[in-house]
Amino acid sequence: ARRFVMPTVPAGDYRVRVETDRYGANQEPDTRANNTGASVDTISVGRIAPDLVIGGLQVAPNAVQDDTLTVKWTVSNNGQEGTGVASWTDRVYLSRDGVIDGSDILLGAFLHSGALAVGGTYASERSVTVPRAALGEFRILVRSDADGQVDQQGRTSNDLASAPITIAAAPAANLVTSALSAPGQVQAGASVALSWTVTNAGNKAATESWVDRIFVERTDGSGRTFLADITRPEGLAAGAAYSQNATITMPQLALGSYRFVVVSDFANAVDERAGEGTDNETNTATSVVSPNLVVSAVSAPAAA
Repeated sequence: ARRFVMPTVPAGDYRVRVETDRYGANQEPDTRANNTGASVDTISVGRIAPDLVIGGLQVAPNAVQDDTLTVKWTVSNNGQEGTGVASWTDRVYLSRDGVIDGSDILLGAFLHSGALAVGGTYASERSVTVPRAALGEFRILVRSDADGQVDQQGRTSNDLASAPITIAAAPAANLVTSALSAPGQVQAGASVALSWTVTNAGNKAATESWVDRIFVERTDGSGRTFLADITRPEGLAAGAAYSQNATITMPQLALGSYRFVVVSDFANAVDERAGEGTDNETNTATSVVSPNLVVSAVSAPAAA
């Protein structure tokens, strides 16, 4: 038996081959074909390298849109040598399927400073914001050394940690406009009284000030003409409603069929999230007619 020092070779699987009388010092009566033998078992040769292993991922299992979320994880060097480089980036993602791809949402990229010796570990605790558009079942993914700054010789299968999270919709106001009342017939240039109701059907108070805008348009939606803005200055509690009255002057329009339209919170001053613009508008039909001139109380002198 002999011991030898392993030469520097590319990583891979090898066999030990032994050849006797390599330089033919002995005169052999037969062939030399049996002077070489190889081991049955292979030797797996790998280059000494660091091996970053991520673990200890902690994150709340439930969150709400726009929440600030605390994510904790640890990274250890389980390899045979130090990292060499003194900094790299860990990234946190929100994923539907637990696989990092183009559909994931990057929640944060965090620089780690300091080389990691063999057996060394560091702990990270970072805050990220839950996206407003996220809703339902997801996974939080944390990838250590996301840009491959540490030469791990391909040992990257343990660089990713994953944890489930359920994201619920955040409370929001939802303004619903209804019950628009107006005369069935109007005349150009005349004063017209309108009334409507706005209800906050959401689960959060609308605290902002907003404007309800009034239009008139053809029944097919064409030719929309601005009539007035009515300001709502005091907000609206969840589940509450208000009735609004307004008197407008009809513009000079051609005779025909029209409709009045009221759009509550026209400029989207109230954050309604998923309910934004879905039921803020209501309308009711009217007709622009010509004046009905009636002759009455005709008088004339008794003699001329």
